[in-house]
Formats: sequence, structure tokens, C-alpha cells
Amino acid sequence: AWHHVVAVRENNTYKIYYDGQLQDTAVGDALCLYPLQPPLDQGDLFLGIQFPGYLDDVFLYNRALSGAEVQA
Repeated sequence: AWHHVVAVRENNTYKIYYDGQLQDTAVGDALCLYPLQPPLDQGDLFLGIQFPGYLDDVFLYNRALSGAEVQA
């Protein structure tokens, strides 16, 4: 089975959507140590856990998506 996961960053606010539903929101600075310690996989980078699957249809936007856009 596949799932739709979206990570949105707007200024210092971060949101994670899972299958179109907002799951979590956090405020603060992103901890990105990539030059010093590369992530093991995509899950480590975004979720802080190992992700055992594959990514398909990855899109990057130069703006924050709204909740309505994520659900569409």
C-alpha cells in the first residue's frame, strides 16, 4: 500500500501531513547536520526514524503549500 506524505516549511513552522491529514506541527529551527553527518535515508532526514520503503513522485516547491493544496 502507498501513502501520501507531505512536509511543509513556512518560516520556522514545520508541518507533516499523512494521507492529507495534518499529523504534527512544530516551531523552531531545523536541525540539519548534513555536511557533518549525512542522513542514513529520507526517513532520518524528515522523520527522525528509518524509512524502510521507497519514494516515488517527489515534488519540491519554492513556496509553502496550504492545507487545502495538500489535500487536493
